[in-house]
Amino acid sequence: MLAPLKLPTHSLMDLATARLAHLMSMLFNWIPSLPLSLASTMSPRQSTVDCVFNVFVIELDTIPPVIACINDVSQTVNSGVGGTTVTWTEPTATDNSGTATLTSRTHAPGSFFIVGTTEVTYTFTDGSGNSADCVFNVFVIELDTIPPVIACINDVSQTVNSGVGGTTVTGSFFNVGTTPSPGLSQLPPTTLAQSL
Repeated sequence: MLAPLKLPTHSLMDLATARLAHLMSMLFNWIPSLPLSLASTMSPRQSTVDCVFNVFVIELDTIPPVIACINDVSQTVNSGVGGTTVTWTEPTATDNSGTATLTSRTHAPGSFFIVGTTEVTYTFTDGSGNSADCVFNVFVIELDTIPPVIACINDVSQTVNSGVGGTTVTGSFFNVGTTPSPGLSQLPPTTLAQSL
């Protein structure tokens, strides 16, 4: 009967290798003619187990797109029209990822705008969800091309005696003849009748 073999606790492969070596040494004791080279080829071997894993370094894109925005746009209309269509060159955007997409806009070129100020917003977004806005104003300015309407009065006549030379009319002195109204050069001249 084989004597128990006491070995330090190692892997199963270490235990099996040591046990085989022990059996071979006993076999050589029983069979002296067995070549020793057989025993010399059996050496304890240690088994190895590899643990393989990956390290991922992920770059987060936190940089929003860069927009080439445009200046405010102005358009004039005649008085009473109420509004007009306005066009412009649309803004563009670039991004460090190589792609920046127009995801929304409040108005498109050729839209109708009423008289006054309207804010227009363009939004661009990259593949990582970073977004940037371009905001500009559209001014529709009403031009007043209608002249004032005057409630004018009729010509004013005043008689004077011969040789007087003139008279006052509503606080101002007028010579005999025709004189434009003072300070109102756009009004028709006031005719003063000359007495015979």
